[in-house]
Amino acid sequence: MRFVSSLTSISLVVLPLLTGSTAFAATLQVGPGKTFGAPCDAIKAASDGDIIEIDASGTYKGDVCAVTRNNLTLRGVGGRATIDANGAHHGERPFGSSSEPTWSSKT
Repeated sequence: MRFVSSLTSISLVVLPLLTGSTAFAATLQVGPGKTFGAPCDAIKAASDGDIIEIDASGTYKGDVCAVTRNNLTLRGVGGRATIDANGAHHGERPFGSSSEPTWSSKT
């Protein structure tokens, strides 16, 4: 019985690591008065699997960067955030990683 209990405990610790669980994903906040002033600042600070919440009350002009992290979620808070490239670009592809970010909206 003790062996089964130990095996179960080990499985609960190791299984999420092997499956790539995002249970430990950080949520980075972007916008006026938030930790990050622009989406690219948060993208540069993010780790794989993080969630970036972008305040829709702000307008982010010329904020263009490569996304080098995998499995990011970019979420508009309070509607759709306005990100105006303002003529800027970053290479031929808008994102630098092989994994495009997931876009969503949170009201």
